[in-house]
Amino acid sequence: VQTCALPISVLRPEKPDGRAVVLVPGTSDGVEMAQCVSRLGVTVFLIVGGPATLADAQRAISLVRSRAGEFCVDPEWVGLLGLTDGAPIAALCGHKFGERSYQAVDNHDRALCRAAFVALISPTGLTKNDGTVDMALIDPRRNRMPPMFVAGTADDDSIRAALRYVLEVREGRIPVAAHVFEKGNANKNQWLASFERWLKDVEPVDAK
Repeated sequence: VQTCALPISVLRPEKPDGRAVVLVPGTSDGVEMAQCVSRLGVTVFLIVGGPATLADAQRAISLVRSRAGEFCVDPEWVGLLGLTDGAPIAALCGHKFGERSYQAVDNHDRALCRAAFVALISPTGLTKNDGTVDMALIDPRRNRMPPMFVAGTADDDSIRAALRYVLEVREGRIPVAAHVFEKGNANKNQWLASFERWLKDVEPVDAK
């Protein structure tokens, strides 16, 4: 049975607004991304020492939610952000919202492992070698899956796969916002303004 083993680093904003996000960085360290997001008032919990697994992401969400008072965050607003090749884990966590991938290890795992929202930034690895979306990522369920935000750039070859994934999610009538910018990379903050506006409008689905 797989359990999570990776540590989490906390970046607290100067003026926290009660929202939190667990950041799955992939092969990059994710520090710059975490700093960018924290400037929005969001408390960031960065999974370090990766690559992260689904268990790591789920455990991190439950841990943050169970200790929400300690971290001064709203337990209903614990989201998930996947960066580049960390995106498939974040996406899978969104789809597997009710299926914990490891056996509960303590009282923290009594808290839900469902993300309030999922953001995928410059995502890679959302399709198989033949260009089709992985079967594990085409089980969107209306009013159950978290709302999603996807951002990438037109000069990134992986954007085609990301858009295929977006279309699959839309087939399940899951709220998803997709933004394609002309050029850049995952650590550029051109997507932040769109993400900030989206967060103000998004309404997390109650998973209880």
